[in-house]
Amino acid sequence: MLRGFVEDPFPVLSKEEKAKMTAAHAALSRKFDELAFDESAAVRWQEAQPTEADNIDVGSFTETNLQNDFIQASGNPF
Repeated sequence: MLRGFVEDPFPVLSKEEKAKMTAAHAALSRKFDELAFDESAAVRWQEAQPTEADNIDVGSFTETNLQNDFIQASGNPF
């Protein structure tokens, strides 16, 4: 019964409750349109995108990447 109300509440609402729900839906839709399609929405969307990590596309691992001249290989893995 509760699932039916959640999916379609209008059959069980009074006229006043239907009017309130319709008004709330209209207000939420207007607010969404204001926020989603205003001038700065594209800027906010770009700022929300994750930045690229600094280690992407660094190439394959080679002996020059080891920096052996800085670290002495001891053979001890610990």
